Amino acid sequence: MKITISYLLSKNAHLGHKIKYSNFKLFKYIYGILNGVSIINLEFTMNQIKRILFLIYDISIRMGTVRIMDSLDIKPGFLTNKKQISDLICVFDERNKTQISKEARSQNIPVLSIIDTNNHYSSIDYPIIINNDLSQIKKSLKDSILKSHINGKKNSSIRFKYNYILHD
Repeated sequence: MKITISYLLSKNAHLGHKIKYSNFKLFKYIYGILNGVSIINLEFTMNQIKRILFLIYDISIRMGTVRIMDSLDIKPGFLTNKKQISDLICVFDERNKTQISKEARSQNIPVLSIIDTNNHYSSIDYPIIINNDLSQIKKSLKDSILKSHINGKKNSSIRFKYNYILHD
């Protein structure tokens, strides 16, 4: 599923939380308020998504590693206990977002995550401001991230072969 503003609107991705629960630092991403509920500016969200998909493609074309964290029973030290360090962590698990972000930051690994209008996002390097209660949106974002990662990996072999020919 290609993510578009129309698709996001049809899934209510623009609906944030009641304004009294919203994080005031996120007001710049709020289009307006309707019946006390913040309405997320989806044009900004689409720009974030495009930027992030390009970032993931770029990491992948350089043979980097992107790790998607979702609905896992994550134990402390999950990053430091792994031999392979990631170039980007994508967090879709709301329960463990803080723990994952903290550990990734200690390893200097950037973090991407969905942020709703009531969340704090200071530990997230690449936030996607969107309604985080929608499993369909999360699945579409994960699918798009995976597709971008796969396309980058496919093109990395072409890129390195081309560089080898140029530098040989």
